[in-house]
Amino acid sequence: MSKRGLLITAVVLLLGSVVMAEDWSGMSFTKHSTYQAVNADGSSACSDGFPIRMIGVVLNDTEDWLDPSPAYDPGIHPWRMGGEAEFYVQAVNLDGTGLDPDPGSAFDDFSGTACWMGQNYGNHSMHLDWGYNYTDVEWTAELGRLNIYGGHGVTDPIRAGDLVEVRALGGLHYRGKMNVNERHSNDRDDTHPDWPENRQDNPSPTDGSGAHDFQIVRLEAGYGLPTPTALPLNLVKDAEDAAIFDATRAIGGERYQSTLVDLKNVKVTDPGNWGGNSDVTVEDASGRTLKLHLGRDGGFDGVQSPPSYFNVVGVLDQASESGRDGYKVLAMDPAGIVRHGDTDVDKDVDIVDFNRVVANFTGFAGTGKTWTKGNFNVEENESVDVYDFNATAANFTGFQPYGPVGTVFAAPGAGPAPAPGAGPAAGEAQLVVDILTGQMKFVGNNAAINNWDIYSPLGSLVADAGGDASPWSGYLINTSNEIAAYMGIGSSVIVDGDLVLDAVFDIGDPMDLQFLYAGTDGVLVSGDVVTVPEPASLIILLALGGAALRRHRR
Repeated sequence: MSKRGLLITAVVLLLGSVVMAEDWSGMSFTKHSTYQAVNADGSSACSDGFPIRMIGVVLNDTEDWLDPSPAYDPGIHPWRMGGEAEFYVQAVNLDGTGLDPDPGSAFDDFSGTACWMGQNYGNHSMHLDWGYNYTDVEWTAELGRLNIYGGHGVTDPIRAGDLVEVRALGGLHYRGKMNVNERHSNDRDDTHPDWPENRQDNPSPTDGSGAHDFQIVRLEAGYGLPTPTALPLNLVKDAEDAAIFDATRAIGGERYQSTLVDLKNVKVTDPGNWGGNSDVTVEDASGRTLKLHLGRDGGFDGVQSPPSYFNVVGVLDQASESGRDGYKVLAMDPAGIVRHGDTDVDKDVDIVDFNRVVANFTGFAGTGKTWTKGNFNVEENESVDVYDFNATAANFTGFQPYGPVGTVFAAPGAGPAPAPGAGPAAGEAQLVVDILTGQMKFVGNNAAINNWDIYSPLGSLVADAGGDASPWSGYLINTSNEIAAYMGIGSSVIVDGDLVLDAVFDIGDPMDLQFLYAGTDGVLVSGDVVTVPEPASLIILLALGGAALRRHRR
């Protein structure tokens, strides 16, 4: 057995003997898939009795999903639960840690389980009696006992990626999945003659001794999240957009429930709902739909909805009255949302991404180029084709990241000016700006330009009001910070001499322009920016540095 396996075993044995009266160390593990077993009607088919212990990796930070802030209710207000906390635990195969699983053991599994806590259990429909509510002090003590964010004295809470053992004395089947919980009881004595007003002499136990308490034992912090399972919508929805339900849990939503998935090739149908702690509907190209919940992470706020297709990493959840549908994805982390076109996953879809796709284009026929980073719908085909080209164009953000609106990158340093009066070399082009009128034009020396990008970090451009990018096919972006245009794949505009642009430079603003362009080969060039007339004190070239861009003579 490895040292890591010995350590985990030691922790389990030690904590199993002191946390509760149960002999946890001598208890076999239950599979998550066993705990989540269902009947044909969607009801629970779990055959393991309590107590049970399970092992797995935590998939989310609890506060990104539910708000743990205490909100005690000394009355009855149905479904006003006050503070809540829930995390999802996915089964993990511990091969390589010293705990090599035998086939069929609790470590040979694929499934997951949600663990939920609520403050005002008395507001649940099964009670409607405020005697079952935790006071604020009791609630934060319970969270502290479980080492959950928001708990009293918690400084190092359970986090996504932690390897944990769950020890449960109870649980309930709720809306399609079997949860670990306290069965909605705070374990206060409800036979007391002063119930439910007896708070002082009848406190709720918060030391783990309650008859319905569960325990979380952290086995290893930062163990690491499991690899998300690729999930195109056709795995959970049929051609009629109905949920795929399989009681054997071999396919459909039941298979992926409470596990980490990578939802593929979807776009938002209701972008006005985009924001933290909100629900949006997404659909794929065939019209299959699914609910996507955006978590409470502040990174979702002030961020624009992706205009076209994207992938998202999240937890597949279920909330269904029948137990046979109601699947949705919980996106806890904004970093898990990646727009098609973002080849380098740097939170912008810019001219670099565009040209990487162009350079790897295979067309509909497919010529063996299956560059995964540019084949955004890889589950549907094996080519970097017109879909990928169009997806990149549709999601184009330019230098502006698709983070909080208003973010502006700093301008790079100034480069050396070209020799006075020097024109572009053969096959190259310059951006020439008249600082008296603001007119901009390309000056080319037989330069073939498939796409180009003029960037102003300070917003010094006046966009083309007419929106006609002619002689190029169209604009990728047309704003005061950036203007970029493109031709179809394999095409180009030959610029030989002067070509006046419809957009202009605002002569009242600082000269901060960058000019980038590429030919049909998709190789991106940092072009010269030349001002006329040429005052001696004016810096007339700003070149974009970095390994991604280089001077290139054709």
